Amino acid sequence: MVGRVRELGLRTVRMVVVDQHGVPRTKFLSAPAAEAALVRGLNFSSAIYQLDSGNTVFTGGFVADADLDMPEMTGFPDVVAVPDPSSFRVLPWADRTGWILCDTYFPSGLPNPLCGRGLLRRQLEVLGHEGLRYVAGLEVEFLVVRRDVQRIALDDLGHPPPVPAVSASAHGYQFLSETRLDSAHAVLDPLRDALWEVGLAPRTMEDEWGPGQFEFTFSPMEGLAAADAMVLLRSTVKQVCARHGFVASFMSAPTCRTPSPPDGTCTAPSPPMREPTSSPTSTAPPRGTACTTSLGSSATQRH
Repeated sequence: MVGRVRELGLRTVRMVVVDQHGVPRTKFLSAPAAEAALVRGLNFSSAIYQLDSGNTVFTGGFVADADLDMPEMTGFPDVVAVPDPSSFRVLPWADRTGWILCDTYFPSGLPNPLCGRGLLRRQLEVLGHEGLRYVAGLEVEFLVVRRDVQRIALDDLGHPPPVPAVSASAHGYQFLSETRLDSAHAVLDPLRDALWEVGLAPRTMEDEWGPGQFEFTFSPMEGLAAADAMVLLRSTVKQVCARHGFVASFMSAPTCRTPSPPDGTCTAPSPPMREPTSSPTSTAPPRGTACTTSLGSSATQRH
């Protein structure tokens, strides 16, 4: 990673910690600071684990042992974010910018039990002791709307902010229509290119039922790679759409009169060295495969 940062002349490396709600939290570091973080880790506020999905503090904060039953969290102290070089990517939509996922630990060196990435890694180790692998195929639906007003008025600065004024990005109601999908090129072309360049090329891109509702599927991935891919996918879709004047939502029930876009995974605990026997879009999973579609995101996807 250090070699690539220097070779590419990157100016910024985003150190990303995913909270328990699946929200990526980040610090933008200079290249020298990112190199130092690879050796010593990075101080990161534990307050991110004491916020609900609406960014409101739900714990007692400075009250000892309040709510979380973890004294290590009292007073919003820092945890240590440890970057994983295997997750490093260069973001094609951001100028000279790298991206890397981190696990978090307490200053004592103990793993943070609220770190979803560390939790998944430990569960994969348990699965490995049983002689099994974890394989997941991502099948992700999301909604894209066009943001009508880019200006943020002073009246919009409350918490939570009001829903932005938006309009439909595509007509919809023509399931798998080639014409409808082609008409959404302003959304799909930049998403396709960005995902290819970060190493997450879609297997399929499909037109779903609702206006501006799309489905992307990906070839099966193993273990932590599948969870990391979901984080990278959501970040890519949201950020690229925002740069093109759109708003992307992975919510199960966004505030609009359109069908809700559920996310789904097909997961299969597999013996070592055996290839998965079904694609992520299979409607009839093989025996022993667990397929889950949730109202929001599965446990793997929320990471």
